[in-house]
Amino acid sequence: MYHPEELASYCAARIAFPVKIAQVKVTLQPVLRLHKDVSDSWWSRMRKLVEQARLGGPPEQFLTELPALLQALRDKGWKADMITMEPSVMKWRLGLAWKAKYDKDKKRDPNIGPYDPSTAPAVDSNRKYVLAVHLQPPWASSYMDVLDPVVSNSDFTFGQSHDALMAPCLGLRTVQDANLHVTIVAAVLYLGTEGEESWNILNGCTKDLDNYNDHATIDTTDRGPGAPASLRKMGGIEHGNFWDTWHIRKNIDDSSNLYKADKEAYVRAYEAKDELELEECITKYSPRLKAYFAPHPRKCIYPCLNEGLGMRRSGSAVEGENSALREIKLMHPSYIIYQLTAKMASQTAARKDAAQKAHDDGAKYGCRIDAKFTQARDASAHLTVTRQDDNICIVSDPNLGDCHVDLELLGKANPGKACSRKCGVPDGTPCVHGFAAVRATGQPMHRYLHKMNTVVGWNQQYAGFSGVASVLPSKADIEKHSDRYDASLAFPPWHKPSGGRPKSTSRMKSASEIRCGKKRKQMKCTLCHRYCQRRAKKKSNIPCRPGEQDTAIDASGSDEEKQDGNGG
Repeated sequence: MYHPEELASYCAARIAFPVKIAQVKVTLQPVLRLHKDVSDSWWSRMRKLVEQARLGGPPEQFLTELPALLQALRDKGWKADMITMEPSVMKWRLGLAWKAKYDKDKKRDPNIGPYDPSTAPAVDSNRKYVLAVHLQPPWASSYMDVLDPVVSNSDFTFGQSHDALMAPCLGLRTVQDANLHVTIVAAVLYLGTEGEESWNILNGCTKDLDNYNDHATIDTTDRGPGAPASLRKMGGIEHGNFWDTWHIRKNIDDSSNLYKADKEAYVRAYEAKDELELEECITKYSPRLKAYFAPHPRKCIYPCLNEGLGMRRSGSAVEGENSALREIKLMHPSYIIYQLTAKMASQTAARKDAAQKAHDDGAKYGCRIDAKFTQARDASAHLTVTRQDDNICIVSDPNLGDCHVDLELLGKANPGKACSRKCGVPDGTPCVHGFAAVRATGQPMHRYLHKMNTVVGWNQQYAGFSGVASVLPSKADIEKHSDRYDASLAFPPWHKPSGGRPKSTSRMKSASEIRCGKKRKQMKCTLCHRYCQRRAKKKSNIPCRPGEQDTAIDASGSDEEKQDGNGG
């Protein structure tokens, strides 16, 4: 007879995360004979044991060791801290959240009873409740120093509720390196709903970075009110905001007032090269789309008005990172911090190896940026160039005429603005005329570009990273701070959703009961000119009720008028 812990250890060595019941069943079939009386609850418990064995212990153990883990991270150069709350404060917060949930349910189902505060999740007076844990890796400073300006992409994504606990949300601030790879420079595990408070914690993680405090910094986020409200209250930071295109297109698709034509009109305006072309696109907007964008400045919506974006204008960068961390954010909150730091360290190690390999191979740009240059570089060979002075070149294009290229502008955030035709503005890259002008100088393009777009800057960004072992604490490093273990820590409680399908107070109608199309107009009887029994049953052999015909004639007119009205 096998012990459940032994079976869990056996499965943990053979099953990938996330653990599923079907995987556990397939793995255990060759080992022990399964009986038909094995219940589903037994498999659920076994799945949880396998998950704990794979992650290194139960969640209660990791939560108790969380203060020691944060101290071990600080010893390795991380900026890591935890925000806790007293039981009285947590009880007050849960009361507000529970009342908001009741109001929402009341709108959905008016038949539910009155609000009862005693049904709110219970708070243990002997516990300290964890509200948030925030992290900043030790290589964030050297990474951000190369960017000029900093273009960050931030978002909060929800995790999964475990054991009647409040579902966490994971906030990430990401930036793209000199090869347009996405790297996390700040992370927050917040036990609650995304809002101004969660954004205050995330913004506070990067406030101490000198380059991030520059007024030219652009924070790319979704259109939620929490991010800009938080920046306004931080003091001393007046960042430019930009609404990322991924969320805007998704919101247009999900909106009931906006249609496919509105989305296509927005895409055309998003790809405009200058203000003149943008104005022409906006004039074709529908009134619905104009009202949708009315509350926000145009600089927040259209890249051609935001010079600092350059090649980092993509708003879906953080969404790719959310997908890469999907397995981690669905874990129990106790496991997320350790797994997240390990993932961040392994990602950075892979990016540093790629940057070093590109340098050793003699590449001047990263492979992603070089792919953006290929088409324009090849098409520039047949163009004629005249040098006007050291910085200005006149490129003769048979299709567009003479284009003036300012070589000094190639070193700015958006090299596409170097050409008077602004052909490369939508992609943030040097256009065909820019490559032709540089070719006429006899110098390579990377001499003119900013280092945040070259291999030199790519390697400088990862100079602060010295390897996974040097930044990630081991089990022994955590045990050194065993005096910080705290068994009184707990996560905020919440209600446990009931199993099965959601309950409904109304009966679902069958297909025959649902009336499709336009509602038909009720027809009057041709004899009594009323809605009588004869008309309701649509049978001509049923006579009208006695006296009903005379009453109808007296009330509505003479017999001749009735005959005229019925075509008699």
